[in-house]
Parts: sequence; C-alpha cells; structure tokens
Amino acid sequence: MSPVSMLRHAVTGQGELRVKGVTVQSADPQLTWRLARTIWQWGEYDVPGYVVEPGWRVIDIGANVGMFAMLAAIRGAKLVCYEPNPAAASALRHNTARWDVEVHEAAVVGEGSETVKMFIHPERDTRNSLFAVEVGTGEPLATAIDVPAISVREALQDPCDLLKVDCEGGEFAIFADHVALRAAKRIIAEVHGAVGDPAQALADVEAAGFRARLHDPWQDEPMQLLTATRVE
Repeated sequence: MSPVSMLRHAVTGQGELRVKGVTVQSADPQLTWRLARTIWQWGEYDVPGYVVEPGWRVIDIGANVGMFAMLAAIRGAKLVCYEPNPAAASALRHNTARWDVEVHEAAVVGEGSETVKMFIHPERDTRNSLFAVEVGTGEPLATAIDVPAISVREALQDPCDLLKVDCEGGEFAIFADHVALRAAKRIIAEVHGAVGDPAQALADVEAAGFRARLHDPWQDEPMQLLTATRVE
C-alpha cells in the first residue's frame, strides 16, 4: 500500500487507498481501508505454510474488491477470482487489472445453478450471503438479488496451489464436495458458525484428503479460520 495514503488516512481518517499506483475502487472506502489493514498490515491470511509464493495459482472465492487478490498478485501468484456482488466485481476488475487477474462475477455453489439469491447486508457488503441471515449475529436479511452462479467443480476444474474461501456461509457447500476440493494443494478459509457447524466443515475437508485445522476467531470477526494441506 502507498505509505503516503496510509499516513494521510492515519492522520485524517480520509484519503484514497492506493496500491502500487492503483487507486482502489469500492462502494465503502472506510470498510475497504479496514480490509486493507486486516489483510496487508495484520496478516489475516499470512499463516505459515499458506503465504502466497511466486508462481502459485490461487483461486479466490469471495474476492470482494480484491484486497487479498492484489496482495497475492504482487507476491507473484496467478489469480482467478469469484465475486457475485455486481458492484464489488466491477471494482475488483478495476483494482486488479494491472496484474491481469481473471475475474468471474459469480457465486461458487455446491451444485450447478445458473443463478442464486444473494442476501444484501445493509451496512457491509463483505457480509452479503447466500443465507438469509447476518453471519455474525444470525439476524434476518430481507433484501436479495439474483446473481450468477457456478458450481465448485467447475471453479476447481484445474489444479491450484491455494484455495482461499471467504463467502459468508457458502463455504459449507463447497467443502461438502470432496472430489472438487482435491484440485487444491492448500486451503485457507473463513468458517462462519452462525450458519453452519465448523466441526462439520473440518470433517468434510479432512474427508477430502487434507490435514486440516480450525484456528481461534480472528479478532472480533464472527468466524474461525480453517487451514488445510492436501495429504499426497
């Protein structure tokens, strides 16, 4: 991230977020700054053994506006991203174009379907969900839109070095497809206990042939981080 933009934001709470000369687009700049700090400065996904290396092929399910994707691309990875929110997908394309990131405007689901309903969080688009509840509190979400969908088998038809999953409850259907998961060497994913059983997510990933672990919740976020390495 640009040191100048970071300093300006630290002092004034305002200013554009810039990454390697790219002005980051998003519908909620303050939320995007929070994502940037969480992923870039605090290293949410920088778990030993899962830090992206040059030459890796990375599939990012639930890429939002691309804060993780940009970091992974800068580290030398080739990215394929999936994001169903139309506004976030448009920003994702802009933000990652410099690195030739492949962007798909689609939700990744367990079984094939042309469209699915995505429920809109009124304040944080990072908590939009395929479930009609807020993944942190369990409170109902009333507004939904139809978004394109792609099956996990299609998304993972080619091997990848790292599968990153952050799709607000959609991870449970993804993990249930043990055959599809075998395309990944490593998985790092957010698991949301308000809409599913983390122990079942862990069991599914292990059944797919991985050595997996659930980590403690990340700061005040309503989720646990799951990491997994495929057993050769």
